[in-house]
Amino acid sequence: MAIVVFLWTAAPAAAGIDPVDPAFDDSALITGLERPTAVRFAPEPDGRLFVAEKGGTVKAFDGPLDPTPTPVIDLSDEVNDFWDRGLLGMALDPQFAELGGAKRRIWLLYARDGDAAHPPPRWNDHCPDPPDGPGATDSGCVITARLVYVTLDALGVAGDPVPVLENEWCAQFPSHTIGTVAFGPDGMLYVGAGDGASFSTVDEGQFGGQGGVPMNPCNDAAGEGGALRAQDARTPADGQTLSGTIIRVDPLTGAAAPGNPHAGAADANRRRVIAYGMRNPFRFAFRPGTPELWVGDVGWYRHEEINRVDTGDADAENLGWPCSEGHEATEYKSLGICASLGTGDVTPPVFSYDHGDEAAPADGCRADSGSSISGIAFNTADAFPSAYDGAMFFTDFARGCIWSMRAGAGGRPDPATAAVFARDAGDWSGAVDLQMGPNGDLVYAYMGADGGAIRRIRHRAPRAVITADPTSGRSPLSVHFSAAGSVDPAGGTLTYAWDLDGDGAFDDGTGAEVHWLYTEPGTVTARLQVTGAGGRTGEVATTVSVANDAPSDVRIVPREPVRPWAVGDRFELDGSAVDDDPAGMTLIWTLTIRHCKTGGGCHSHEIEQQTGPHASFTAPDHDYPAHLLVRLVARDRHGLTGEQTLRLDPATVTLRAEANPRSLVVGVNGAVGPSPRAQTLLAGSRAVLSVVTPQVVGGRTYRFAGWSDGSHEVRHTVAVLRDTTFVARFAGPPATGSPPVGKDPRDTARPRLRLLSRRLRLGRGRLDVRVVCPDEPCALTARVRGARKTRVDLAAGRSAVVRLRLPARVRRALRERHRVRVRLELTAADAAGNLTRLRRVVRLTSAPTRKR
Repeated sequence: MAIVVFLWTAAPAAAGIDPVDPAFDDSALITGLERPTAVRFAPEPDGRLFVAEKGGTVKAFDGPLDPTPTPVIDLSDEVNDFWDRGLLGMALDPQFAELGGAKRRIWLLYARDGDAAHPPPRWNDHCPDPPDGPGATDSGCVITARLVYVTLDALGVAGDPVPVLENEWCAQFPSHTIGTVAFGPDGMLYVGAGDGASFSTVDEGQFGGQGGVPMNPCNDAAGEGGALRAQDARTPADGQTLSGTIIRVDPLTGAAAPGNPHAGAADANRRRVIAYGMRNPFRFAFRPGTPELWVGDVGWYRHEEINRVDTGDADAENLGWPCSEGHEATEYKSLGICASLGTGDVTPPVFSYDHGDEAAPADGCRADSGSSISGIAFNTADAFPSAYDGAMFFTDFARGCIWSMRAGAGGRPDPATAAVFARDAGDWSGAVDLQMGPNGDLVYAYMGADGGAIRRIRHRAPRAVITADPTSGRSPLSVHFSAAGSVDPAGGTLTYAWDLDGDGAFDDGTGAEVHWLYTEPGTVTARLQVTGAGGRTGEVATTVSVANDAPSDVRIVPREPVRPWAVGDRFELDGSAVDDDPAGMTLIWTLTIRHCKTGGGCHSHEIEQQTGPHASFTAPDHDYPAHLLVRLVARDRHGLTGEQTLRLDPATVTLRAEANPRSLVVGVNGAVGPSPRAQTLLAGSRAVLSVVTPQVVGGRTYRFAGWSDGSHEVRHTVAVLRDTTFVARFAGPPATGSPPVGKDPRDTARPRLRLLSRRLRLGRGRLDVRVVCPDEPCALTARVRGARKTRVDLAAGRSAVVRLRLPARVRRALRERHRVRVRLELTAADAAGNLTRLRRVVRLTSAPTRKR
């Protein structure tokens, strides 16, 4: 397969999510952020704006366009900032602005870089790969989550975090861990968390066992592991996990709030749960004046959901995951705890939309880019037209759109009124949090290619647009500023006021075109304020760097020739850039996987960040189609940047599953149907083969007898590096005069295995085995006791010498010139069902080192 590598410089910063009605305007409120995840407004007379960033920092801003935020707290050593993990939830005390400061508290919810047995930092925003590490999508770097509160002093700086809940959530894989923390109208704290399971395949708790991660690392009960832990509340006798739930607790103690559905339960976690059966309740919001919690649940393969949870009733709602998604049963329906779940036991979603389809009629959103519902907010002010009174807004990060759903009967959002409200034309960005601002604006945390911003959508407010030419250069620097793009949707005549010296006062110019001469070195924030009809204003800012140029000639240089990658491959990269002040420049690397739909449309998942002149990344597992982007940003001490991006395309394989007899059904990644089944995967990607047993066809009963690679698991996890066919063999009562079912009587030649020697002198810590496939394609599954399995697929009539990796302890003993015995376990199986097994004890010694 050919690989295409692109190097390009950064596109201009994204403009946000544009309203489809020209009477509304989108503009920046706070810029220059690093992946903002949540925004909250302190009530008057405080009036500050607080922003949480994914890496673990919180900043306070005095108002719009404040260029000098106050650092509130830095939890980056505690926060696991990896893939979708990070500092994701924030809530302010409802009495935050009361005098005396005792209630100047902020609650923070984050993925914690450790667990009860391993205090942070454990993984350091990374997940080491096998054989020494567990691998992000292999066994998973297991973490928990933490809920804390901090109290701000008179200077706005937080004291030490006070734990409220910790180590009660378990997340094995790096997606959908925790999300929102919010106060309810009852003064209690509501906290949501995802199931922490694999996003790429059916996960019932079967993964683990390498890199220090044990099997069943979350200690789930039998039949309730992986995604199934979201249904754990149905079995109170075996303990309760908080994954896949929303809880209601006392804000200071974390104890279950009075009146919870299971307030009398013995298990403390069970007492906390008010809703369960969710994959990733990333964002939720209360409908004003009611106990109704409206929850956006991020979907898997088929549907995004909006659910309603009545927090005032006596029931803990079961929202169905993983047994159902949207209004459909899933591949989990017959597994574990799902098998006993009846349709009437599930509260269906109020609204859902299918992946690949429009969320609302003719919305024009990026429906082919994936789906990830990422924000919910209710209109609580009169700044918007009356048609939006009580309306609910929701957003999808992957699709880049915001929709409205207007109030219907009883004031509840009416799904029939769902309509697109604002649309982002780019495919790199979107909103991850929606809030209603104190002035009735719709405010959102925006993640984009430039890092991110807090933006707002206003009705009939003037839109300020500023351009500066040049934006950097040697002193003295003459800069021309223009406000020509500014507009007033109300039709008024605009007046202009400029702050060009960065002192915060709009007293440096009044025209639409102005000039300013900068003589002192440094970076200055220039601001424009426009005033339109009715005295309404709009503001915008830009930066000018004097006596400084942005880093240039940014380069990414791979240490090895770039080739199509397989899952687990490593990339060693060097980076460089040219800057006036090299000592003050920082190189920041970001690895992103772009998941795309066949025919176009992609959305991004940031994997990890590294800093320095060298980076080392590992290709992750993900659904196909997908590719990797490595982005290198050079940032100088004044915040100016230059960048390049390297695209890395994968190798792909075709995985086929067949049944023998072919009239039976077989499954790949949960899609069960007539044989054969085929699926394109990233090379090395993990997949789950499955069978239904017994099956009845033509009045005859067939029972599963095993896979062609020697496995007898009904649900068989495989990873393949080349096109491979797996045959599920079934046995049944033979018809009169017929050979046994499940094997072709004309094919009797078994694969041949031969150990090249029983006494081997090893130089590279590997052991050689020869396998021959006479008549059919075959697969060798082999391992040395204590090491990982090796799998090799061969075509018919071909032979190969297979090199097996030895355990670390054996390699160490050989280096020390000891003689070692190891036990080999070898199985070769062809597509016709012929098997050859070999078990041997082999004596190994080290090869002598040659002198030169």
